[in-house]
Amino acid sequence: MAWGQHQVDLTWDQYFDAAKTWRCKTALRVRKVEDNGSGYNDFWMYKASQRLVYARGLWKLTVAGSY
Repeated sequence: MAWGQHQVDLTWDQYFDAAKTWRCKTALRVRKVEDNGSGYNDFWMYKASQRLVYARGLWKLTVAGSY
């Protein structure tokens, strides 16, 4: 049995200040997995994620969530 995978990612980075210390990153992903058999293992996967980043000097603070 062989597996095939197709995937599309869409990401958006947004900086909130000129110094680029605050950043927000949004990502969406759609993935389709298929087998070459009867199709029993064919499925779709969806993912949405959000990340808020504060970076200053050597420090970086990240808060992330996904569904």
